[in-house]
Amino acid sequence: MLLAALAQSPTSAQEAECPSGWRELPVRGAQFEALVRWKARDDQAPLPTDIAVPGLSRMLLAVLVSAGPDPDALPPEEEFAAYRRVISEMQTGLEELQQCYT
Repeated sequence: MLLAALAQSPTSAQEAECPSGWRELPVRGAQFEALVRWKARDDQAPLPTDIAVPGLSRMLLAVLVSAGPDPDALPPEEEFAAYRRVISEMQTGLEELQQCYT
């Protein structure tokens, strides 16, 4: 539901740019825009309860760490505390979204 609310269907121009065998999901929010692209797997049919993007948690972790503070500027404890703050904000946001449906 959240993904459907945030994501919009790719335009034909975006579909033309997507390499063969890949899938993509454009996502847009109030102050951001992102395009997630992943290699489609024909050997595994998704279940109706599956998240649309395989390996989403690893992808989100890669984005988080890539966008994080300069690791040379902080001790590891402070760097990872910054990552945990973002994850905590995501958890709070997810709980707020769920409350809209209950």
